[in-house]
Amino acid sequence: MLDISQKGSERGLTLMESLAAIVIFGIAITAITPPLMMAMAARVRAHRAEQALQIAQSEIDRVRLLMEKGNSGLPSAEFVDLLPPASGAATSNEVAAPTAVESDCTTLADSTNTACAVDIENDGTDDFVIQTFRTHSCESENSQGERIPLGFRMGVRVYTKSSFDAHSGSLGTKQGSLAFSAATTSGKSPLAVMEVPIVRSDLPLSNVIYKSVINGETCEL
Repeated sequence: MLDISQKGSERGLTLMESLAAIVIFGIAITAITPPLMMAMAARVRAHRAEQALQIAQSEIDRVRLLMEKGNSGLPSAEFVDLLPPASGAATSNEVAAPTAVESDCTTLADSTNTACAVDIENDGTDDFVIQTFRTHSCESENSQGERIPLGFRMGVRVYTKSSFDAHSGSLGTKQGSLAFSAATTSGKSPLAVMEVPIVRSDLPLSNVIYKSVINGETCEL
């Protein structure tokens, strides 16, 4: 009796048991795959959004530093060319999304419709495009009759290059949601949108200019 019991306990799985195990394994894989894919997509999107914010903030810091230095040592026209292009719009919401992109941005685009390509990975492939513009500008006139911005609201939108390529002409202007989803980074919305006041702080009327910019007003001094 002891020998028979030992032989029975050493039996392998039957064909039905093996098939049942395979089915259960398949169901488990099917159940966990979508959440894993969504988590991976959300992680990639969050990483891209962080890169986009860094690009936007770097451009804002560059323009702010330029304004703090003023146009001393630079011809007025050259100084203005280094600033974001004037939009002519009353608010940033009225500034349309870019419809063209330049890969070699040695200077800023002269139109709000043109964005600048950014190769953040330094691999020879453009990863993002950045659109900059200014609204609510306060300006003064120099002795040559040229208008020099003293303060303005700077707007920045950063899209992925794949987004621009896929939706050029129909891009959105509102920042895309970073909610947990499987949404890709090639949608129509920008990954980063920022708008900040930039005002020279070394002028007697800097406080007046700042208030005008904050209140959404234009002024001439």
